[in-house]
Amino acid sequence: MAAADVATNKVLFTNDRSVVVLQATSAEAGQGQDILVVRLPGGEVSTIATRIYDSEWLVPGTSLLFKTVDKDLVLASLDGAEPRVLARGSYDHSLSPDRKRLYSFGECIHPPCALDAITIATGASTRLSKRAALTGPFGENVIVSPSGRFWAFTEESAGDGGISNPVLHIFDESGQDYAISSQSGVSYPVFVSDDLLIFL
Repeated sequence: MAAADVATNKVLFTNDRSVVVLQATSAEAGQGQDILVVRLPGGEVSTIATRIYDSEWLVPGTSLLFKTVDKDLVLASLDGAEPRVLARGSYDHSLSPDRKRLYSFGECIHPPCALDAITIATGASTRLSKRAALTGPFGENVIVSPSGRFWAFTEESAGDGGISNPVLHIFDESGQDYAISSQSGVSYPVFVSDDLLIFL
């Protein structure tokens, strides 16, 4: 399949522009989209993934993170290594600033949902919550500090009359949970710095 035979929906470049990654739809694609890698200057085209909903760089020029039409999060390398599933059925996800940790919001149709922290290098997964709520001002599932040392999310809890009162949880790299249970009903937390988090 030539790159000219597809309708391109997203384009990603390596820094040196030697490789172009196309998220594209073709007549043969069926459900979802294909990921095509075009190597320059020769223009050789290869398909490295199919049935993709979205894609982004994990490490620019080296590896990509795909979300499939089945909502699985898949790591793929441009060196031809076998793609690796990091999370299944992910409703939403976030990446730490250093791109070493993935937060997957899944096992739900609507929030609250399960929230898992996944170490990308090993695939090791830790369940942070079974009742995580959409947390950030733009609907993020997790808010991460600028250095990636801390991350925070809100968890729904039963209040009077069964009303949900979100509680803020802040984790550090060791996995220590600093739950601020004295402040229920928290919404829209934002890290201003590693040492300062504000919320409503």
